[in-house]
Amino acid sequence: AQATGEAQARVRYAAALRSPFPAAAKQASSGSFASTHVAATAAMPKVYGVQVESERMAKIAKMLLNAHIVIIAICAIYGIIQCVEHFAVQGALDEWREASGEETGSTAGGEFVGGSMAIVYNVGGPLLIPVLGFFIARAGIQGNNMGIMQGTCIMNGYCVCCTGCSALTAIWAFITMLETKAWLEEGECTSRGFYHPEETGHRSTDPRAAYKQEDCIIAKDTFHDLLNIWVPINILLAILCACNVAACAFSAFKANEAHQALMNQQFFTNRPGIVAGGMAQVPGQPGTVLVVGQPVGTQVPMGQPVANAGPAMDNNAKVQS
Repeated sequence: AQATGEAQARVRYAAALRSPFPAAAKQASSGSFASTHVAATAAMPKVYGVQVESERMAKIAKMLLNAHIVIIAICAIYGIIQCVEHFAVQGALDEWREASGEETGSTAGGEFVGGSMAIVYNVGGPLLIPVLGFFIARAGIQGNNMGIMQGTCIMNGYCVCCTGCSALTAIWAFITMLETKAWLEEGECTSRGFYHPEETGHRSTDPRAAYKQEDCIIAKDTFHDLLNIWVPINILLAILCACNVAACAFSAFKANEAHQALMNQQFFTNRPGIVAGGMAQVPGQPGTVLVVGQPVGTQVPMGQPVANAGPAMDNNAKVQS
């Protein structure tokens, strides 16, 4: 009953504001509905700065954008771990160069990026797309854009596939490195070369140069240190990717729910031109009231002003005086 009364008040308020009589417009602007309208607008829920009309649509919007925030946080942690890995590997390789006398830059990948560029590459890269996705989804909510919601759903589906493959890759790398680490620990640098119980004979660490036991020990220790870095990092990355898969899947589900709601004429924000109670004002034509629907007993084409509405042309109709 309260909602019906408020809707009727909206209709009277809109009609009075369009009235040619200034007194009626002034009375409407200072009447009870003006204060009620301001209070109702202030009571409307806000989701990340966007004022949403209903609690249901606010819940959908909040969950969708919260899922994007979780994705951004996961990608930020992912980038920080990548930075830690980079500098830890760089430090292990620097120790190896110092011990072995190798020149800087002799190891490919060790000098891929360094310093501040490593932070930009490892943190900025993974964050770019999730941050853009958040603002695109917010713009879709603010503009009631079905196309953006559908695109957000597709983008999050792509996120599920990519991060799922990354999680599987990290798990595979974790298992492989554990096996390699166990194999390396069983080996031994002897005076004749590197010896492993599973292999027959000895092999040199570098067949192009004369074998040195000291170089073999340094190379083995360096590789062991690198594996100690890569093993825990890969399992952490696998866990983060699995969490990202769940967040992207949830975000895709909510984006699809938002798209379906918009298709069913349930909107996040007020549509431009809509006043209330089924009336609208045509941009550029002040004071023109349109009928959204069909008046009883009269057929009016959509968009035709009420003043121009006339009875339907029916050959069987009888004119009564």
